[in-house]
Amino acid sequence: MKLPFTNRVSGAEKAFFVRQVATMIQAGLPLLRALSIVTEQTKNAYFRKILTSISQRVREGYQLSQAMGEYSDVFPMIFVAVIRSGETTGRLDKVMLELAKQQEEDNKLRGNILNAMLYPAFVVVAMMSIGIYLVFNVIPQIASLFAEESAQLPWVTKTLIVIVNGLTSYWYLAVMVIVVVILILRAFLRTTEGRLLWGKISLKIPVLKDINTGLAVTRFSRTMAMLTRAGVPVLEAVEIVRDTMNNLLFWNSLQQVRASLERGLPMSKPIMENPIYPPLVGQMIMVGEQSGKVDEVLDSVADYFQDRVNVLVKDLASLIEPVLVVLLGLGVAFIVFAVFIPVYELVNVI
Repeated sequence: MKLPFTNRVSGAEKAFFVRQVATMIQAGLPLLRALSIVTEQTKNAYFRKILTSISQRVREGYQLSQAMGEYSDVFPMIFVAVIRSGETTGRLDKVMLELAKQQEEDNKLRGNILNAMLYPAFVVVAMMSIGIYLVFNVIPQIASLFAEESAQLPWVTKTLIVIVNGLTSYWYLAVMVIVVVILILRAFLRTTEGRLLWGKISLKIPVLKDINTGLAVTRFSRTMAMLTRAGVPVLEAVEIVRDTMNNLLFWNSLQQVRASLERGLPMSKPIMENPIYPPLVGQMIMVGEQSGKVDEVLDSVADYFQDRVNVLVKDLASLIEPVLVVLLGLGVAFIVFAVFIPVYELVNVI
């Protein structure tokens, strides 16, 4: 069942729901009672409505995984598969705790990236706000002063005035062009060709390449480890992990992994042969296959690359800050040269 505005249910809320239900089941409460308590504690009205519907389905005799599967836009396939495996094996509380941990780690990683980018984003927004204020308020007044005095201006100043006059007179055209370009890009990036092109570009840009690769490997390793421990069949687990990949190159790589597994080959072989994976990943998985501890090895791989991504993001934020300072300085120098020096000369002449 698809409902509108599914993005109103955050990953943190879903992780909290799973952890609370698992904890209550471990404490001896029946599933229905646990669902009822968590539903009452949920502050998000939209999510509470969904949990009420799920509780009603369970009361009617549905499995929890079946009830959650009706809201596939809220609970992705990974939730349904893990909980179904827990119901089959009688380890519902344990697999739900594992699912909650995996979701919390995923949320933590995204939170670290957002926090690291907060200051650079603030500086960019401040620079854009100042630029917009100058374009629509300060510079037009100065331009009219230049026109009244018929002053001889540097070419930089003349160019700036032409641009400002164009933006103030035809700002709606600029907005329309920007909106159209954004819509065209969004439509293109939703196509297979667009997703593939973006996937290739994101793995070629310095620094961002390592961050994107680290994010994909972390998600693959942590999710695969959790599904394996939960008892999900390996082919189904690879399919679920494949569909969590945003980068089409990694999606295709896991499609190849699934095909290799169907031919009886180990998972490590296609991963070691694929250049988008760091060599460490395939080698570690091979060690896990040989020792029978694939899930533990995958957890170690996920921890390593998550720590690596955190360091890379902090380094990127540290690199962006001086770049922004330099750009801000250049912007100030341009404005001083193009506007304030001619104004100063004009005042001296008067």
